[in-house]
Amino acid sequence: MKRNLFTFAIIIATTFLLTHTALSMDRANYPYSIGLSISGKAGMNAASVPQGVQNTPHFLEGVDVAALGYIPFTDDSRIGLILEVGYSNTPFGLKLYETKEKSYINQKCISISPLFLLEGFTIGFDIGVAQLDTWVDDNKMFGVNNMPEDDFRMNLRLGGMIPLNTTKVGTLNLCINATYAIVGSEYNNGTYNPVTMAFGFNYIFNLEGK
Repeated sequence: MKRNLFTFAIIIATTFLLTHTALSMDRANYPYSIGLSISGKAGMNAASVPQGVQNTPHFLEGVDVAALGYIPFTDDSRIGLILEVGYSNTPFGLKLYETKEKSYINQKCISISPLFLLEGFTIGFDIGVAQLDTWVDDNKMFGVNNMPEDDFRMNLRLGGMIPLNTTKVGTLNLCINATYAIVGSEYNNGTYNPVTMAFGFNYIFNLEGK
């Protein structure tokens, strides 16, 4: 648990450093915008599991996709509100101590993410509003293949949005996001509060035409 939280803290610190470095060159705000995002993700459970089992990372084979809108609060600094609606994955893995056998889990949902943009840093929540499926690989030894699919889930989300290229049409951004499931799942004597790390891109279209 402590090691997982330490890893999460390192991820957040790295995200902030990268974002701060990139934004030191350009502080103009984005205009009113709409756009699309895509990202790859890896995750790991950060809570207790049944005896004899340990947490292990899982790298998502697919991607997260979302539509987003941005409302600026000022003209001369990157402060505003982002709202994302998309298809979200939460991957994590489990491993037996003795045999080292592994099982990988991916919780899928439609999520709504209200986020504040503060000088390039983002902070907010991923809220799972429609659980779609809980995928487990062929190894059913942990009994998680029947995890409840109707659980309410909410993740704390921290990250950064780094502009790579800006034109009159819009802006291409590098996106780095870390999440922690503050509302997770409990099943089969285990608790599942995954942390995830995602890297991807979004493109936001300028709605102001200037």
